[in-house]
Amino acid sequence: MELTACLQKLEQLGTEDHRILLRRLGVPEPLYGVSSTDLIRLADELGRDHVLAAELWDSGNNEARILATRLVDPTTVERALCERWVGSINATVLADCFARGIVGPSPHARALLQIWLLDSREYVLRTAYCLLGWLTQETSTLAEEFLTEQLTLLEANLHAAPNAARETMNNALIAIGTVNEHLRDLALAAADRIGPVTFERGGIQCKAFDALVFIQKTWQRTTTLARRQGRKGHA
Repeated sequence: MELTACLQKLEQLGTEDHRILLRRLGVPEPLYGVSSTDLIRLADELGRDHVLAAELWDSGNNEARILATRLVDPTTVERALCERWVGSINATVLADCFARGIVGPSPHARALLQIWLLDSREYVLRTAYCLLGWLTQETSTLAEEFLTEQLTLLEANLHAAPNAARETMNNALIAIGTVNEHLRDLALAAADRIGPVTFERGGIQCKAFDALVFIQKTWQRTTTLARRQGRKGHA
């Protein structure tokens, strides 16, 4: 599908109700108002297409860029593209789709993570911590020493971090706390000292997930599941 036809399709799929919702969430114009379900369905129809993805990204439209993150093959994506795109991200959902859909599964993930964690730009930092959380949960590539260092940095910097980054920093804290018992104890102590985490979205003050509660519940579920599996093994 060519760019013009793809943008026309996005426009057809958009609704005013969803545009209103996206504006309330702080997503900048231009917008079509396409739901995530329709974006996923369209991406599946289009398949991998790096040329179209680049054209969609360059259009500047939020939904077109989210669609682009689903058309890029993360196993073959060039590092230069990741470095170029991250600097133009201007919305939370886009940052998360980019981090999880392209960079996380790519061979460049760890190298880019190290660089972006040191960046001061709001959405680059959000992307970095979304990537940190994703790699922590979905892979075993991050060393425990590195994750321990990140807990120290999260505790020191979270409340002073740019608005959009605070949510994914908190999520990364939770993710690290689910890796093993040692990191759990460190993360719980850090979360207790950090306290409640807030951020603004669309002019509305929001509370991030309670890291203490989420980490504890995750471990409770893990313990319960292990007990059930143990009983089955002895049945």
